[in-house]
Amino acid sequence: ISLETYLQETMDAIDPSFQFSVSEQHRKSMIQAILGISKVQMDADLRDLRARMHWIEAERFVREELRSLSTPPDPDIAPQFEEGLRDYEKFEPDHTRLFSFLARGRTYKGQLALLLNETSPELIPSYQRIVDKIPDLELLECYVREQDPKLQDILLRCATIQLPKASVLKPERAQEKGELGETSLQTYLEDMHKKESVLTNVFVNNKSTKGKRQKSECVIEIPPSVTWEKMTSELDAIVVEPINDGDESAVITSVWEAKATLHPTTIYDALSKKYAAVSTVFQTDDVKLCLKEKGELALRTDKLPQMGIFGTNLLPPAAACRKLQIVLCEKNVGSSPEAVQEALDTGKMSVSREEVQFVLERALRLAREIQPIVVVASPPKVQNKPG
Repeated sequence: ISLETYLQETMDAIDPSFQFSVSEQHRKSMIQAILGISKVQMDADLRDLRARMHWIEAERFVREELRSLSTPPDPDIAPQFEEGLRDYEKFEPDHTRLFSFLARGRTYKGQLALLLNETSPELIPSYQRIVDKIPDLELLECYVREQDPKLQDILLRCATIQLPKASVLKPERAQEKGELGETSLQTYLEDMHKKESVLTNVFVNNKSTKGKRQKSECVIEIPPSVTWEKMTSELDAIVVEPINDGDESAVITSVWEAKATLHPTTIYDALSKKYAAVSTVFQTDDVKLCLKEKGELALRTDKLPQMGIFGTNLLPPAAACRKLQIVLCEKNVGSSPEAVQEALDTGKMSVSREEVQFVLERALRLAREIQPIVVVASPPKVQNKPG
C-alpha cells in the first residue's frame, strides 16, 4: 500500500465533532492526571497501598484471633506457629510470607487455610477476607483519601462516580493476535525471499538483553559502549543475503515489524522505535550477526536496510481516524486536568482536529524521511453499495 496516501486519507477523515464516552477503564487515568503523576508511579503507589491494607488486617488477625486460640495447633505438626505469632512484625508488610511461616511443617506445608480448617474452622471467613484481593474501587477510594486535601473533591468524584464498563481485549487474546501477525509475516517473507535467509525474533544483544542470546537463533551483537536506552531489544524479522560456507560477513537487506492490525498509531510506533534502533546499529562499527548454525559474522553496515511493516489487516481510513482519536482522548484524560473535568461533567472525552493532524503529519514526515518503506497488509473490505 502507499503509506503516504493512506495517512493522507486518514487525515481527510477527521471528524471534528468526535467524542468518546468515558468508562470504568479510565478511572485510574483521571486520578493520575489530577495528581500529575505517571502511570508507573500510580501503579507502584497502589501496590504499596494494597500491601499495607492487607498487612493491617493480617496484623489484627494475628493479635486478636490467632493469639486467642483456646487450642493452638500441636507444635509437632506446626513447629513455627508460636514463633510466628510472637515475631510477626519481622514479616511486615508481606502477609503471605507470615501466613506461610505460621503453617510450616510437613503436615500443612505452609498452607494456613489447611491448618485453620482443621483446628479453628470458625476463623476461615476472617482469613479469607484478608487473602482475597481488595476490590479496585475500594482501593482507589482509600488511595485518594490519602492525597492532598485540596484535591479531595475532584479525586473522590473520579474514584466514586458511576461509570459504564467497557469491553477490553484480554491480554491472552492480544498475545494471540500478535503471534498471528508474526507467523503471517514469516510466511509472507519466506514466500517472497526464497533465496535469502529469513530470520525471526532477532535480539539486539546489549546490557538490557543480556542472557537472552541463548534463546534466539539470531542475535545482532553491538559493542557495550553503544548507548541503547529506550530502544527496542528485538526485531520481528530480518532478511539476509545468502550466506555461503566460508563467508565472513553478512548483509541485512530489510528489517520487518509485524502488527496484528495496521493503523496510524501502530505504523508510527513501528517506524519511530524500530527505525531508531536500526539506524543506531548501522551507524556503529564492529557489529556482529551471530547465528547458531553459522557462528559470528561481521555485519556490513555501509547501507541502511529497507524498512518493512506487515499487518494481517489494515483499518480503513475512517476507522483508523476514529482509532487515533480514541487513543488521543485517552492520552488527554490521563494527563490533562481540564480533560478530566470535561469527562466528569459530560461523560465524554474529545480531541481537537489540530491534535489529530499533528500526529498524522508527524507520521507523514517520518515516512518521507525513512525511504524506502514497504507496508504490506490485507486491504479493508469495500462494502458494495445497493443499486
